[in-house]
Amino acid sequence: MNLVAKRFIGARSVERGFNTRNTDPYRLKDQLVEQTTTKGDMVAWATKAAQTKSWLILELHNVHTEKDPSDSEGITTAQLKTLLDTIQSTGLKVVTLNDGLSILRSR
Repeated sequence: MNLVAKRFIGARSVERGFNTRNTDPYRLKDQLVEQTTTKGDMVAWATKAAQTKSWLILELHNVHTEKDPSDSEGITTAQLKTLLDTIQSTGLKVVTLNDGLSILRSR
């Protein structure tokens, strides 16, 4: 891990969850946004992040103009718009990886 720490300030894992000041910065958790993700899921994630003062990292893969049944992790542009509107409506602050790690360390 020391070699990684010399070159990177943090890294995202594939573990689902939310990040707090106790989260290992080289094992950051996320939530996967995929075809089956609903607006309710997005609201629940944003609400939990706000209530627990945790950092929510969203993992997205492909964005298609129309639903692609062969790409379960791909979302449509309409789903992306819903996601962005949901984030904006919750008032959560959108940050870079560097900013997010700085905020976590300061808590």
